Amino acid sequence: MTDRPTTQASEPAWLLDQLVTAVPGARSAVLLSTDGIAKFWYGLPQDQAQVFGAMASGLCSIARGVGKQFGDDDGVRQVFIELNGVVAYVCAAGANGVLAVLADPEADAGVLGFEMAQMVKRVPDHGDYPLLDAEAGPVVRPYSVTYGRTRPRSALDLTTMLLATGRTPRHMEPEHAQALGLCRAAVSVAEVAANLQQPVVVAKVLVSDLIAWDALITGVPTVDSPDLQTMKDLLDGLRKLQFSDTDDSNSEDPDRGEDSDRGGLRGG
Repeated sequence: MTDRPTTQASEPAWLLDQLVTAVPGARSAVLLSTDGIAKFWYGLPQDQAQVFGAMASGLCSIARGVGKQFGDDDGVRQVFIELNGVVAYVCAAGANGVLAVLADPEADAGVLGFEMAQMVKRVPDHGDYPLLDAEAGPVVRPYSVTYGRTRPRSALDLTTMLLATGRTPRHMEPEHAQALGLCRAAVSVAEVAANLQQPVVVAKVLVSDLIAWDALITGVPTVDSPDLQTMKDLLDGLRKLQFSDTDDSNSEDPDRGEDSDRGGLRGG
């Protein structure tokens, strides 16, 4: 039995129901926002729908990155992944949505792709069923920021110091520009991650891109430390000063002293 919250009684949920019912072999469908939050689903419990939604968002983000790098634009028509026992179909649903479907390997890919394309045209991207919260704004998942990349190009640690070179690369993502702005003065990778409010691995990927584009340089400020012998000599000098002050105070004789009027010693 499929779990559905009360908000599922709506046109998008009905469309998902019709999609899965119309295509033999289709198992389930999820309509999600581009930030990976499942909004409507059919054929899955709520917790699995959210997990599948997050994965589908990552797949769509990676596909956009491939299209932007090697295609004409970052538009995603369809992502097709064939696994053992199940096939996943993912496509963009308007400017703010993603449609994802799970099906049996025997399902007709052509029919399912056609039905998904038809549904996407009918998905309301505004009105009573917004896929993004206009007030809260989109919640961008970390792998969406890096287009699925989890390994930086350069070897970096939390204490690596970064400094902007003054060069501004073309075609930067907003997160790259934000990271670059943080490095106008020398900062560490940890500070960049904290200010970006992103996981360290995401910050490392962004920073490594900027380094590869010659927008950042790395380096740890060095401070010349005195050698051990110098430290010992300094300590000995301080001790001598201390003992000298002590000896002077103890050598004062109440019966002998300097007569300020005569400029000599006075005796008893």
